[in-house]
Amino acid sequence: MTDLIDNPAAQIRELTRQASYLTGNRADADDFVQESMIRALTYVKDGGSIRNWRAYLYRILRNVRADHLGRQARRGSSVVLEDVEHQLSVAAPQTSELLLREVGDALQRLPSSQRRVMHMVAVDGMSYQDAAESLGIPIGTVMSRLHRGRNALRREIGDEPMEAVIPRLNGHTSHVSPPQA
Repeated sequence: MTDLIDNPAAQIRELTRQASYLTGNRADADDFVQESMIRALTYVKDGGSIRNWRAYLYRILRNVRADHLGRQARRGSSVVLEDVEHQLSVAAPQTSELLLREVGDALQRLPSSQRRVMHMVAVDGMSYQDAAESLGIPIGTVMSRLHRGRNALRREIGDEPMEAVIPRLNGHTSHVSPPQA
């Protein structure tokens, strides 16, 4: 027959002290003690006999710690994000973002008449006719200003066809290929 545990509160305090020594962490120590007690009581419930509770609990505690270390080694070490976020690198802006910024700056340097037409047609997606009616000018003037504006942008940002840049002005970047070098 199994001897009853002598002074359970004292046994648990002593086991907690030993677990704290082994782990260096009170929370882990409490978890280890709880797991040790569960294993010991399960053994007794299943018909096992424990003659020396103190020695048995210490042995289980060492096994629980070994199991924990083994799991940790398999998982790898965990890192708290706040401890390392200053070491994380920041990705460089994408080529399309740089190109959009360059196009936006170039648009701002266009004469206001060309800039308005470019914005209405290329950004807002208005038809030439709608832009002409909105501005109160002939459709040929809209087409001429648009042509001059596109040519000015090409001169400022390079040889990339404006058809590849214009969809990005609307925020549609998924179907646009990056500029070719």
